[in-house]
Amino acid sequence: MRVAVVSHGKDEGFFFPMWCNYYGNLFGLENLFFVKDESDWDISSRSSSINLVNEKFPEDRRQFDQAIGVYMSKFCSQLLTDYDVVLRCDVDEFVFVDPNKGDWEAALNEVVDVGYMYVLGFDVLHQLEKEGNFDTRRSVFEQRKLLRLDGTYCKSHLIAEPTTWIGPCHKIPGKLFQMSNYLCMAHLALIDKNMFIDRVEARGDMSKNSRRNHAQSRLNKIFRFSNLTPYNSYALFDGLRDGVVDMTRKKGCNRVLMPWSCLGYPRNIPKGFLIERPEHFMGIL
Repeated sequence: MRVAVVSHGKDEGFFFPMWCNYYGNLFGLENLFFVKDESDWDISSRSSSINLVNEKFPEDRRQFDQAIGVYMSKFCSQLLTDYDVVLRCDVDEFVFVDPNKGDWEAALNEVVDVGYMYVLGFDVLHQLEKEGNFDTRRSVFEQRKLLRLDGTYCKSHLIAEPTTWIGPCHKIPGKLFQMSNYLCMAHLALIDKNMFIDRVEARGDMSKNSRRNHAQSRLNKIFRFSNLTPYNSYALFDGLRDGVVDMTRKKGCNRVLMPWSCLGYPRNIPKGFLIERPEHFMGIL
């Protein structure tokens, strides 16, 4: 199968090389498409092998969320004339196959059979008291163990048919919620406190009314959750796949929902479960 990977960004010097390396190794640099929001950001020379598109999006976050959904719906749907599957993700989002569930061939066949697919998503959090600064020369799961599963990050990342997303590409309206049996998504925005602060300052988020609260709420997650004790249970991690599907379908909501409880475990924090990184994830990212 031919797979295209699409993302976008502005002043993303930290994550852009990681995004290129990870998805380029999986699907080939020539099949990566990066939509660069106009700025003075100088993209590295490695980008010469990918497909680079320059666009201008609104500065206001609400307007941006609507604009990126409209743009990506058209852009990604058009790519399906040349590709079997399009994987759309933010530049700090890394989709991978759970090795205990299958492989990329099985995951992609599932997407083609259904036409689209949601993915089990989670934050990867910097534990301030236990972990040092993030080292880009080492793997992510070697350095970070705290995962926070949250319905916010269970997004419709993969499509095999023309699609219209709403908002910032989280949901496909009018389509039954379908969660991949194989795929997970690691949201890496919070893997390093200092990196996160530098990143939002470079993009000017803290000086913009529409973005300041969102940036601050994300930073607060590190302080709020990094010292809490996570579950150490792959069974819970895997079981949340079914729990998210059941809760979301039952409520019929526009947002993907986390279950209040799963496999007999109480919900240990608002809007998610804290789980220690499964041992077999080592080396994936």
